[in-house]
Amino acid sequence: MACEDRIEVEEDGAALAARLRPLLAGVDLALAGPGQFFGRTGVERVTLLRVDPGPPEALWDGPVVREEVAALLRGLGPLALPGEVDTMHATPWTTAWSVAPAPALVVDREGVVLRALGQDEAWLRDPGALPRHALRGVEATLSADWVERGVVLHLDGGRRVVVARCEEHIVHLDPTYDGLDLMVDAWAPALARALAVGLGLPLTLAPDYR
Repeated sequence: MACEDRIEVEEDGAALAARLRPLLAGVDLALAGPGQFFGRTGVERVTLLRVDPGPPEALWDGPVVREEVAALLRGLGPLALPGEVDTMHATPWTTAWSVAPAPALVVDREGVVLRALGQDEAWLRDPGALPRHALRGVEATLSADWVERGVVLHLDGGRRVVVARCEEHIVHLDPTYDGLDLMVDAWAPALARALAVGLGLPLTLAPDYR
């Protein structure tokens, strides 16, 4: 991965896009967007991922002025779908997803997890291709102790397919962890909302996410 090693933040999204476009040579599909929390006022941590050919890999990661993120994403061109990533201030990425108006797409380090195929079909790593009408809803889950977080698709017949899941043990290790921490560590509801919009599905959020 080509990491941004400069201390200063890139001020011009279009200029940054021009500098990054050569990284997309030979790439069939990419995804780029900000993480969930960076901790610097007015700045986003943006990651550019190669999706296809896989497995997905971060091509660039660095700070971008919030108002310049849209220009950066436009400048990267049609191969780089606008999206979001589950990174926090300095954590590595594990899950990324597209946001509207891009077609629904979810990837992790192993590859594509979910992808919309036109208006009538979606592909999931498990169980494979499905008609869109078989998808009934999307849910952001949260265990009672806040450790287990995930995003689940509800299918016809009551079947549940896990799109993404993690265990956040810092909840028990950090005695100061509270609702404010949960609010910024919010990749699961962010991903669930994006899927609900991208697939036209009802959204359910765990009560503590509301």
